Amino acid sequence: MSSGALLIAARPDKVSVMLSRFGKAGIRATVIGKLVGSERGRVIVKRSGRVEKLKPPRRDHLYIALEKFGG
Repeated sequence: MSSGALLIAARPDKVSVMLSRFGKAGIRATVIGKLVGSERGRVIVKRSGRVEKLKPPRRDHLYIALEKFGG
């Protein structure tokens, strides 16, 4: 995630429509994952199926600004 990036969470049944509309508007978009229940805690599941514990992100200038100004 970086400045200028947009992350959208959408219902699975709406993904195709959203991707199509973004494409028609000339906006590149792709599915990068899915949200699942929290039974396993904060994890990331790799394409291979391997599960890794999700580490907190490093604090960059955006995080520092959000903390300072209450974003």
